[in-house]
Amino acid sequence: MFHCRRAASLYLFVLTAIASAATAAYVPSGKLPDTLQADAFAVELRIDPRNDAFSGVSRIDGAIKHSTRTLFIHGRDMQISRATITPKGGESLSLDAKQVHVSGVIELTAAADIPAGPASLVLEYSAPFNRQLEGAYKLVHAGESYVMTQMEPLGARLAFPGMDEPAFKRPWDITLIVPQDQ
Repeated sequence: MFHCRRAASLYLFVLTAIASAATAAYVPSGKLPDTLQADAFAVELRIDPRNDAFSGVSRIDGAIKHSTRTLFIHGRDMQISRATITPKGGESLSLDAKQVHVSGVIELTAAADIPAGPASLVLEYSAPFNRQLEGAYKLVHAGESYVMTQMEPLGARLAFPGMDEPAFKRPWDITLIVPQDQ
């Protein structure tokens, strides 16, 4: 009888552990899921070296492989103030955005299904200038502020949201908006 109770307890423990693991949210720590197939990237950066942060708008044009409510992209240590996805010929859907992995993975979640097919993802964001010579970083020398970039290997994730993987290497359309005296 004692062995039966012990076996039943162990069985229930294992079932509970499996159920908990199954309901835990999936977060890619390596390769991103292929739900969003990116074809083109564009970013507009507003940079003033006199400030401690910059802002931007990132656009990813591509196709949604299958209907979903969740997309993953790369971006690290940024505040996304607005995120939308617009299916071709459809209405824009607002997305909740949050960084879900320290390596720079952002989860984008819609309240309704994002249909399969062509779509444009737009993210408005701000981020601090990095002080570790990575991403868009700021240096002050002799009282003058300078902004420089180091995008490899993962520095781009500190400068703009995107898809930082070999499968998504595409030319970027980059616009810089800077003060006239810079």
